[in-house]
Amino acid sequence: MGEAAAIMLIQNGHENRSYEITGSKLNAYTDVAQAPFELTGRSSSYTDVEATAFAQQLIEGGVPEPLAFLQTGFATDIKNNQFGIFSEDLETLIGIKPASLNNT
Repeated sequence: MGEAAAIMLIQNGHENRSYEITGSKLNAYTDVAQAPFELTGRSSSYTDVEATAFAQQLIEGGVPEPLAFLQTGFATDIKNNQFGIFSEDLETLIGIKPASLNNT
């Protein structure tokens, strides 16, 4: 992403344009949990936690309540694919396919 930002700043033709900078594919929380196993052979898993329980865990861990609820909403939106945007803009800007979760 840093390389893409630099390209947009130093090259002409990016004025008044917006880009969707995403990875090479959409990943669910289960994909993220599976990636360490595929790289190391060590098992990991994703446990779906109810939003109120997640917020309470954050608060008990010292996260201020407003931030805990903000983070909980953000995590819930990700889980529900609210940010499920895929674009090839990053690949187009930097000239190579972005790394995936499984790249070694």
